[in-house]
Amino acid sequence: MRGMLGIGVGIFFGFLIILALVSGEERKRLRSREPPATGLEIIAPNETTWTPLQTADGSAVTGMWLDAERRLLVKTKDNFRGAFWDGKRWVATQAMLLPSPLHPTVVDSAWTDLTHDTWLVKQKGDCAPRVEPAGTTLPVLPRCNPDKEFQVRAATRLDDESILLILEVAVGQYQTYLLPTGAAEWRDLGPAPIECNFAKLVAGVRGTAVVTNGHGAMAVWDGKGWRVLPKTKADRYGWEAALAPDGTVFAWGGFTNHAKEDRRYQWGLALLVFALYVGAIVLLRVRWKVSVVWGIVGLPIGLALGVGSVFVLIFLLSA
Repeated sequence: MRGMLGIGVGIFFGFLIILALVSGEERKRLRSREPPATGLEIIAPNETTWTPLQTADGSAVTGMWLDAERRLLVKTKDNFRGAFWDGKRWVATQAMLLPSPLHPTVVDSAWTDLTHDTWLVKQKGDCAPRVEPAGTTLPVLPRCNPDKEFQVRAATRLDDESILLILEVAVGQYQTYLLPTGAAEWRDLGPAPIECNFAKLVAGVRGTAVVTNGHGAMAVWDGKGWRVLPKTKADRYGWEAALAPDGTVFAWGGFTNHAKEDRRYQWGLALLVFALYVGAIVLLRVRWKVSVVWGIVGLPIGLALGVGSVFVLIFLLSA
């Protein structure tokens, strides 16, 4: 009878350990259904910290662009027309943006956004990129590797019609270049200010631009040099950025990575159940003189039953 009691305790806690691990997976699944946070932060030219900013309607940002009057329009999920931030409040507008044209599919070519409807194209095996759809051929890229298709990591056309780009000149090494309007060669601007493997460049006004690597690191090109921005307040991945006419940087988009937090929750709960199991085995030994062996024998049986129950549940839900 005592042996059966020990086995029963082992089975019970083995089953609970599996449930703890499964609950962690369920927690991650439910998190994936959460609506995205607005994730909007701004930093003024002379500020050293980012400030979280609620959008005009509270929904997530879906896009930003400079309109014909060179104002930064912020479009949100629930407001397709968008609004402007004047530094103190949101200003409603009727401005709209036409859908961006799709990139043509061309084998062995890398297409990089320059503006709303133009792209910089580098053909594999060639070092002279083109601007499409006009087909304009640009000067040969400096330190170019003709066989490297994705050597251009980011590029944008500034409002003075010059082209700013970030080039991967060696593994993990990024150099910035500028091609002024009508120039015969690229001007070396020095090393990229941040890691640029997943960089995005967005033009501002008066020859400025902002670059983000997608993981929160950002820098601003002011026409003379690069200024690295401090880390954003929110720990998000996949950031995008835009420059307002007054030099304020808007950081938006991305998502919060809960992987580490969910893993800690999952294994923390499982370890808590295991600690309770050890406590129960000790209690059985001290109070009822039940051999520890019986509790240990019952644990793998409980684990097996727990795993079996999960598979049965999955089968029933998918049937």
